[in-house]
Amino acid sequence: MGMPRKGSRKIEVNGEQFLWRVRGDAYSKQWVSGLSPIHLTLTCQRDEERPGCVMQATLRTLNPPDGDPDIAEGHRATLHPSEVKQIIAHAVSKGWDPSERGSAFQLRPLHKQPLPDQYEIVEPI
Repeated sequence: MGMPRKGSRKIEVNGEQFLWRVRGDAYSKQWVSGLSPIHLTLTCQRDEERPGCVMQATLRTLNPPDGDPDIAEGHRATLHPSEVKQIIAHAVSKGWDPSERGSAFQLRPLHKQPLPDQYEIVEPI
């Protein structure tokens, strides 16, 4: 099953068109004391009439926004298009074939993450 077009954004990676969307606890009220990172789920698929399987990556923030947990309460986590491009390219390099039909490709944690400064890939929650 493909992802809904409504609420999705378009992006081009290596000449291919993709749709992407982010879900999760985008607002964190738990940053005080730095105890609770923000988790986001990125879902992507090719932008075609009959797309292949979707790719999903669960991301966790590594550091409080702006590096200060006291001012970060209620901060909205964002995933920039440049980061989405990096994750899509990383997923393809790890075996995701966006044209292949089937169940979702889950991008799993690895030693070297594509976004070392802001997010890490974790097991789905």
